[in-house]
Amino acid sequence: MTATEIVAVFDAAHADYATLAPRLWNPLGKVLVAHSRPRTGERVLDAFCGAGASALPAARAVGPSGRVDAVDLADALLEEGRAAALAMPQVRFVKADVRDWRAPAGYDLVQSGFGVFFLPDMDAGSKALLGLLRDGGRFAVQTWRQAALVEFAECLLDAVRDESSQPPSMPEASASRRIDTPGKLHQWLESLGLAGVRVSQVPFHPPLEPELAWGLALGSGFRALLDPLEPDGVARVRAGLLRRIDRRRLKVLDASCLVGTGTLGRGR
Repeated sequence: MTATEIVAVFDAAHADYATLAPRLWNPLGKVLVAHSRPRTGERVLDAFCGAGASALPAARAVGPSGRVDAVDLADALLEEGRAAALAMPQVRFVKADVRDWRAPAGYDLVQSGFGVFFLPDMDAGSKALLGLLRDGGRFAVQTWRQAALVEFAECLLDAVRDESSQPPSMPEASASRRIDTPGKLHQWLESLGLAGVRVSQVPFHPPLEPELAWGLALGSGFRALLDPLEPDGVARVRAGLLRRIDRRRLKVLDASCLVGTGTLGRGR
C-alpha cells in the first residue's frame, strides 16, 4: 500500500477509531506519555498523532507554557483531535507529512505511538525526526510487542479469506517486526545515534468482547482488509471473526507494547 492508500484507510476508519479509542488507543497513548515524560513548558512533536491518543496527555503534561505539535496526514482523525483539544491551546493538530515537517527551534521531545513502521524508509524517516530535536532532546517510540495482536489477526485474516482469496497485506508488518522485541528495539534506537536507551515492556490485555474485536477490525489499519468487500461480505467477515475468536476461546486481546526512549547529543 502507498502512503496515500494508508491515509485513506485511516480517514475511512475515523468514526470507528473514535469508538475504539477509550478501550485501546487512549490507554496505550497514556502508556507512551508515561515513558516519554513530557515536562512543564517543553516543546513536543507527536508524529503520526492520529486523533491525539498520546498528543492530548502530552499537552496536559506540558501545560499552558508548553507546546505540542501533533502531525498526521489523516484529516478525519485530526478533526477528532481538534475537537478534543478545544480547551488546550497549547496543542495544535496539523495535516502534514512528518518527513517534511520543519520547526523553527528544536523540540525537547519527539514521540511517536505505533507510527514509525509506516514510514516508507523507517531508518531514514526516523533520523529525519531526530533532526528536529534540540541537542539533548529525547526520542520515544511505541510499537507492538512480538505476538501482540497475532491471534486476533489470524482470526480476522481467516474470515477475510472466506470472502477474498487475495486480501491486501498489512503495510507495516515487515518494518514492525524489526523492532518487536526489547533487544531489537534497543539495538535499533542505538543505531540511530541515541544514548541512554531504555526499553520497557508493557502488558495490556483488555477483554476481547465483540465490540472490541469488531472495533479493532474497523478502527485500525486492519480496515484495509475490509474496504474492498461489499457490505454483505463485511457482515459475513464479522460473523466469521467472532466465530473464530469463540472457537479459540480468546478471552483477552494481547495488545502489549514496547516503549523505547533515548537522548540525542550532549544529554548523553
